[in-house]
Amino acid sequence: MKRSGAYISIAVAVAAITVLVVQVSKKQWHKDVDMDAVDKVIPVTIAAVVPHEFTDDIDAVGTLKARETCLLSPKVAGPVNRVLVDIGDRIKAGEVVIRLDRTNFDLGVKQAQAALAAAQAAIPQASARFEQAEKEYRRTTELLEEKVIPQSRFDAAEAAFRAAKEMVSSVRAQRDQAKAALEVALEHRKDAYIRSPIDGTVVERDVEIGQSVAPGNRLLRIVDQISLKLDVDLPESDIGRLAIGRRALSA
Repeated sequence: MKRSGAYISIAVAVAAITVLVVQVSKKQWHKDVDMDAVDKVIPVTIAAVVPHEFTDDIDAVGTLKARETCLLSPKVAGPVNRVLVDIGDRIKAGEVVIRLDRTNFDLGVKQAQAALAAAQAAIPQASARFEQAEKEYRRTTELLEEKVIPQSRFDAAEAAFRAAKEMVSSVRAQRDQAKAALEVALEHRKDAYIRSPIDGTVVERDVEIGQSVAPGNRLLRIVDQISLKLDVDLPESDIGRLAIGRRALSA
């Protein structure tokens, strides 16, 4: 019994020593870990907050183009009489730059004026015949109802009335056509003086005096170089960053 008690006391003492050794080892391990953490601390510099401005710039490559370009061609055909501008000349909108020979256009205007005068002169004569035929038609209608004249006379009066009415309509239509033809002739004569539709500078000339030209022939190239536009291709992600009125700078 005494030996059993001694064994128990020894076992208890050994267990106590073991626990003490473990606790001391843990404390040393934690101390080593803390020292490693202190060695790995990153130094930080503290400074006061200062406001700064940042610009949201977009860099892009584009092409400058004239806002307006005109390839001038004639509206009517004819020989060139005069060329009033040359390459490099600055011109205004509406300014005459080329003159075509107007001889044929003047003749066309005179012919159209004569045709209009003839058509207008025919209207009073046709109107007078119509009034006379109308009176005869009414009178024969009454006489036929009274059975004073034969049917053939009435038929003749009716046919003359209808013919006179158609004649009035015809000469009035001819008058309207002659008036329209005169307007066209006047417009063609006006178009023989070729004008610039825009303000700009002549950069190309493809016409000479004596040359016969027709609609579609390119005679001059006029460019408005005072006002330019910039064509730029931007990715879709940058389009939302643009706004009307935002300032653009060229490098």
